[in-house]
Amino acid sequence: MPYLRQVNSRIQVEHTVTEEVTGVDIVQTQIRVAQGYSLPDLNLTQENISSRGFAIQARVTTENPANG
Repeated sequence: MPYLRQVNSRIQVEHTVTEEVTGVDIVQTQIRVAQGYSLPDLNLTQENISSRGFAIQARVTTENPANG
């Protein structure tokens, strides 16, 4: 039986990967929902969302060991 473990109401840094494979603009959708639209109003039901292909996101961080 599946359980909901976590709800995170902010948009994650990795949202662009989801946008690439679903074709859904998550930021625009969040704004539209804040304006009072429901997900079905925006044609965003589970049946209407599918994954297409693959996406990879990479982040590079740097440190200067001389500065600790």
